[in-house]
Amino acid sequence: MRIDIHTHISPERIAAQVLENMTSTFGYPAVGVNTVDGLKAHMRASGVDKSVVLGVVERLEHLKPANDWLISIQDDMLVPFGAVHPDMEDMPGEVRRLREAGIKGVKLHPMLNRFFPDDPKMFPLYEELGDDMVVEIHSGRWAHTKPGDTVYSPPGRVMNMVRQFPKLKVIALHLGGSTCWTSPSGN
Repeated sequence: MRIDIHTHISPERIAAQVLENMTSTFGYPAVGVNTVDGLKAHMRASGVDKSVVLGVVERLEHLKPANDWLISIQDDMLVPFGAVHPDMEDMPGEVRRLREAGIKGVKLHPMLNRFFPDDPKMFPLYEELGDDMVVEIHSGRWAHTKPGDTVYSPPGRVMNMVRQFPKLKVIALHLGGSTCWTSPSGN
């Protein structure tokens, strides 16, 4: 079975706008169309059986609608992971809601949401995820990070999180790039 563990799609009504923004921000073309149908067509053409669809929200008010949509697209091909925002009042409650709806994990995006993964305010989230859910975390830098910009999830900070919660299932995305080297201080 082939599983793609890192995909992003959007609801049909905003997909074109999101794709255009991502393409202009990151400077490289998308692999396919960022909709449910577009991803499934790409999966069939590529021989992928399942795709993990990662929820990402920049603004807190988008979180519940994004997670409701992710819950609604679950099927035999798509495995959505919910969005979590570091400024939520009740991260554990949202994780319980996602778990009860069949969601298997969450996506964290420290660069977008400007937080460190080893910040104690995130600990209630990790405790609730326990050992039955997965957290995928954007690690390292953006492709367009400038020298001197804060890097919110360097390898050392991700490892601090893992050391605090050793049973947590963590997938550190983008960790293998040459821009992810760490200093002894973990930054």
